[in-house]
Amino acid sequence: DIHHLPVMNGETIAGMVTTTDLMRLQSDNPVYLVSQVRKQDTVDGLVAASRRIPTMVRHLVEADARAGDTARLVTAVTDAITQRLLAIAEAECGPPPVPYAWLALGSQARREQTAHSDQDNALVLADDVDLSAHDDYFRSLAQFVSDGLNACGYDYCPGEVMATTDRWRQPLAQWLT
Repeated sequence: DIHHLPVMNGETIAGMVTTTDLMRLQSDNPVYLVSQVRKQDTVDGLVAASRRIPTMVRHLVEADARAGDTARLVTAVTDAITQRLLAIAEAECGPPPVPYAWLALGSQARREQTAHSDQDNALVLADDVDLSAHDDYFRSLAQFVSDGLNACGYDYCPGEVMATTDRWRQPLAQWLT
């Protein structure tokens, strides 16, 4: 039942730490943030969670975390957001008509994202996909995820390297040529 602790500098009170201060710090912890992202079932919930990323980065910098470690932690949050967006998209669009793989490209693939990275992604579709029958599904899925990532602060790729672009949404055999 202790809610406030004084911070002492010798015999002088230098400040106060509250349970609210501790909870705020905990909520910006990368592990906690990924956990919160995984619990979201709406884009709005993911947007709210993603707004904590800059504070998480600031705390990591203040704790003298290495830049590479910070980038990997930011990327872990981005991965979790992307996975949740895919699950939400499938819940809205229905199950995929053929298996697919969502590819993270660019800084996300290199695990070196910052708090202001754009999105780069692609879709690899099973070779038995019938694009005339199934492309609308995968175009909608890609648009949902890309729009969700944009809402979460990951700008659309200025070079259009995104699964929403036909070139970046192809069957496996096409990728291999």
